[in-house]
Amino acid sequence: MSGFEGYGENDTPHLYDGDRAFVGLNTYLDRDSVPEGFLSESTNLRLDDNRISLRKGLDFKAGLSGISPSYTYSAGDEEAFAYGVYSDPDDDKKDWLVAVTKQAAIIWDGTTPYYVNYYSADIASGNVDAGTDVWGAPGHKFQVGDAVQLTTTGTLPTGVTTATTYYVIDFSVSSIQLASSYENALAGTQINITTAGSGTHTVQSIVDTSHEPEVVQAFNQVYIMRYKNRPLCWDGATAATGSVVNSEFESLSSTATLSGGGAGTGDPFPSTNTTAYIANRLIGVQPREIATPTQGVTDSSTVVLTDLLENNNITPVDSEWYINQGTSDYVVGFAPYQENNMLIFNRRSVTVASNVHATPISVRYQLTERYGCIAKRTIVNAGNFFFFLSDEGVMQLNPALDAVTQAGAAVSKLQGAVVPLSEPIKDLMTASLKSTNIDKACAVVFDNKYYLAIDMTPTGYTFVYVYDLIKGTWVSVDQYASLTITDFKVARVGSIDSEVLYACTDKGWYLFEENDSVDDTNRTIGSSAETNTTQISGTFDTRGYTFGTHFPKRFQQVDVSVNVSNADNFTLQTWTRDLDSNEQVDDYTHSGSDEDLIRRLRTRQRGQRLYVKGTIVAGSPDFRSVTVSAIPQTIGSRNLE
Repeated sequence: MSGFEGYGENDTPHLYDGDRAFVGLNTYLDRDSVPEGFLSESTNLRLDDNRISLRKGLDFKAGLSGISPSYTYSAGDEEAFAYGVYSDPDDDKKDWLVAVTKQAAIIWDGTTPYYVNYYSADIASGNVDAGTDVWGAPGHKFQVGDAVQLTTTGTLPTGVTTATTYYVIDFSVSSIQLASSYENALAGTQINITTAGSGTHTVQSIVDTSHEPEVVQAFNQVYIMRYKNRPLCWDGATAATGSVVNSEFESLSSTATLSGGGAGTGDPFPSTNTTAYIANRLIGVQPREIATPTQGVTDSSTVVLTDLLENNNITPVDSEWYINQGTSDYVVGFAPYQENNMLIFNRRSVTVASNVHATPISVRYQLTERYGCIAKRTIVNAGNFFFFLSDEGVMQLNPALDAVTQAGAAVSKLQGAVVPLSEPIKDLMTASLKSTNIDKACAVVFDNKYYLAIDMTPTGYTFVYVYDLIKGTWVSVDQYASLTITDFKVARVGSIDSEVLYACTDKGWYLFEENDSVDDTNRTIGSSAETNTTQISGTFDTRGYTFGTHFPKRFQQVDVSVNVSNADNFTLQTWTRDLDSNEQVDDYTHSGSDEDLIRRLRTRQRGQRLYVKGTIVAGSPDFRSVTVSAIPQTIGSRNLE
């Protein structure tokens, strides 16, 4: 806060400016216009308790110690393609972190990992007919279009190879054929095999990158949704033999079925990866390339809802909705809202659907068409507020107040913000929105903070933007080198009474903000040795201290209050600016003892404004305040230089 103190009638007054606390970040305004208490740069920092301190680091938890067979990571082949959380209703609501890999899902309770295999079929070479290209598999569980790969104890039939993805043609209840593409599987165009091979062949269901899978818990079951492939469903029973769970993921039928058994009367749930579980219904988006089974609608963003407590039966007349039919808009994701309502986030708009529990009386209307959502995993709910990433940055949906009662209104009064929440960091967000992986961005609300992760592959970093919900301000832009955060998951893994936050990557999962001063990165899922931890460093720039005037002044000194310990290592620099010229005036490097320190920097330099730059190299010093003093210089005053 600026001010001055005089030492007598003829003395030149001393000006004072500074910040007694640090509350937020504003990088978009000119440094001299940044409000009091705000920083103009904040990297890898937290402003909790109104002090500047270093963020905590990542702690790798995907070593999978004791799992058999051991897991070996391979980029693009054997990696974690998606994550979910399974809350076991039969085990005191115990949480399991679910990681989707190629041939099995890995579930982990904070201590012990297990495999949940995807179904497969062993076929003796004598049951392969090279004349009809039919593979005999009595009682098989495959559905049309299922992605599979082959292994064998002998030699594979001529025409197919290992490590190649094929697609199932459901030839009969006791046999299959294989196709070279998903489209060929739907068309019934099989691969021609000329020999039956030898030994026993295993046809293994797989998940790969092309499926862009997601994990959903519904009806006390766990689903792996796969784009253009049938959903995989597991009953959630965690009893295991060794490291392998006794039950496995099986494919949903490609024809409508009822949970109690027997054929359904409607359409099956689509082969999609845009889904949600809301109001006891499984909700998804029919792929635009595939016609809806009954209505035959293509090239439309079609939302489908299963019948109540049914996972694979859709009544088309009531539960097949066309969102913005005939436009280039399409559905990105869903979110439940109060009183059995649902938000449908489209690419260029947001739609509200009421009465999801009773679809015959449901009403859909457009909330806004000014902006939509560009990344489904950025849709986050915090109380009555929703955050999501749009082309303009982070947007917020707010419950409006009734104009008469000033009370919180119903869902019909939900309104979109006019100004993006990310406006104070617009310059940074604009650059991130140009990322080629922007549709893979993800977000979470945890411990009263909103974290938004965006992969900036060309820079070699993932940027995590941190918004403090209590202060209502952005506080930092965190940088994680050589690490792509693909999702955040909150779970009670390892502790029934408290939730923890996991940062999920293709290489494994990490406890978020757990380690002091270091990131436990450079590891891959299945790796038990902790090596190559990375020291976290942070930087901050204060606002420009002008004392409320842009007239020149003679800066005298800067006092920085900081709490330090033996392991702390940091540098402070003071910079002055005169018009467009910056000049470093003084610097100080600390590496030493425990103390409450007020570091005084001599800055006898002329300029229009001054700012302080700090770099935390190691440790966890807390910066509490900055005070700057100067003597004004006016026309006609004596030369103070």
